[in-house]
Amino acid sequence: QTDIWGMVLFTIGWIRMGVTVLTAFSKGDPSRFLYGTDFAGNVCGEGSVDGVADWSSRTNLWFPITYDSSVHQFRITSALKLGVCVAACPQRGESVPTYGNVTNLPSSFTAMFPSSITMHRCLPSFSSFDCDNDTTCEATRESEAGVVSDSLGLNNFFFGIVTEFTRGWWILLLMALMAVVFCFGGLFALRRLVKPVVFGGIFLLFTAALIVCCVALGLYKKNQDDPVTRGGEASQMYLAIGIIGVLLTLVYVAVVIFFWKSINVACDIIEESSKVIVAIPTIMVAPVWGAFNILGSIIMPTFAILSLYTVATKTTSYVSGGSGPIAVVEYKTEGWVLPAQLYVIFLSIWNMAFLSAMTYLVISLVAVQWFFASPGDDKKIPSRPVGWSFRTAIRHTGTLAGGSLLLAIVRFARVLLNMMEARLRAAAGNTTAFKIVFCCANCLLSCFERIVKFLTEHAYVMTAIQGDSLITGARNAIDLLTSRSSMLLVNVIAEMIIAMGKLAITLVTSLIAFGCFYGNAPDGAKHNIIGCVLVVALVTFFITSVFANVFSVCIDTVLLCYCYDMRHHNGADKPFYSPTDLQKHIEVRGGVAKPLTQESVKENGYSSV
Repeated sequence: QTDIWGMVLFTIGWIRMGVTVLTAFSKGDPSRFLYGTDFAGNVCGEGSVDGVADWSSRTNLWFPITYDSSVHQFRITSALKLGVCVAACPQRGESVPTYGNVTNLPSSFTAMFPSSITMHRCLPSFSSFDCDNDTTCEATRESEAGVVSDSLGLNNFFFGIVTEFTRGWWILLLMALMAVVFCFGGLFALRRLVKPVVFGGIFLLFTAALIVCCVALGLYKKNQDDPVTRGGEASQMYLAIGIIGVLLTLVYVAVVIFFWKSINVACDIIEESSKVIVAIPTIMVAPVWGAFNILGSIIMPTFAILSLYTVATKTTSYVSGGSGPIAVVEYKTEGWVLPAQLYVIFLSIWNMAFLSAMTYLVISLVAVQWFFASPGDDKKIPSRPVGWSFRTAIRHTGTLAGGSLLLAIVRFARVLLNMMEARLRAAAGNTTAFKIVFCCANCLLSCFERIVKFLTEHAYVMTAIQGDSLITGARNAIDLLTSRSSMLLVNVIAEMIIAMGKLAITLVTSLIAFGCFYGNAPDGAKHNIIGCVLVVALVTFFITSVFANVFSVCIDTVLLCYCYDMRHHNGADKPFYSPTDLQKHIEVRGGVAKPLTQESVKENGYSSV
């Protein structure tokens, strides 16, 4: 067992998570969130109320909002405490009977506004209210709808998402399945599209640069031929663009020529990595296992956060009524709830990072078995490599827990920063300086996350190759990569290809989801669609990330195995395990394997393999 400290911390974290979840489930009541509570603290439609025979059908909450013309004000705050459970939202002029024999509570209210249902709340339509030439009323009635929604939390992001997914849960499921299908197709398509994509992209970028230069210089010549525009600012601008474009194109061509061999090596490593999937198709069990575990791990924290949202203490307050004060029941959120919610979010991020790391190590172990199965191309794959990889990965859960903890801390910091954006913006003002500082902070955290992710993932590969711990594995991986700096280009090209695939799948599924949600949502709830699409994009991005990891991990593993092979073998008494397409890029100098260069081929005294 490597890095036992990581597993100890992970276990302690889950024990604390279990206590938090049990407390949330025992003290919380999600039905209050879904259906709301009336003036007496009853959950609409839940249980029973004396004297109300049809209580189970009263699942909607209506508020007796009125307009006081004497003070030119809508009575909203007190009305929100006097909610009445109804079977259907009343329209203007309808009578809404009350219940419960509460002192000073009228036997019925008269609806002054038509209303419509949003998450079992009857929201009034202020725009249809007749202000009778009251200018104050006309000026404020449009904004009052937002006041009601804010007071009820209906503009809360989480609330809106839950609302729409109660209507269109099947859309999320369909998009998740579609993402899985796209991922399978993309992984196998990449086997034959690496070099066409890379060299095609190089050529297209070169062509685009030439077009820009030609167009700019052509426009410059056209302006110079015209006596009216000759020597003007437009001509000088076109000339500057043309000259800069030519210089950048020349630099681009020089860079491509300089890295041409490295690009070929990178493409060969990426193509060889695809053979792992072909040779061991059961490797796809790992991302499927990871995807289902990640999706499954989201369910419990979601219900825990929802339950924590409703953990509150019942209190009694009074609102003014026509015959005197009316006692109403309210729920006050307890002070420990917010820290508990943040803890659940943090451990959820850590747990998802841990499951992704487990998937990463399993795939890496499979790729290591393939690479070192036998020298050259004739790889004799051991039986049940995936099962062995899972059993071996369990012995390194401490390393995985430690690495995922580092990543979770950075990701949680980004979540906190974005959650606090509105408050920070209100405190500092929506100034340009604030935007710059906030953007820089986000950018720094994003860069730091990528660095931590790079180090931990390559540490996992070294754990797969020689059983290293987290810190030792990261140090050895960096040592191997920096000793052959051109190999870093492999990660750059691989990330570009994989990023394009992930972006394409996420974009396609998000566009389809937008169309489905837009057609499924009522007119009053269109504003929640963007949030729903973001959730779909997040879920599909997680799925595509898990599946893309199969290819990405194989590339990282084959790359480090290739570097390890060059350092520890010489092609003679210690044969190379690299496939022949990679061996052609190796030379042996003084019994030490080194990357092959075109110059060294012409020299005497070197044997190339």
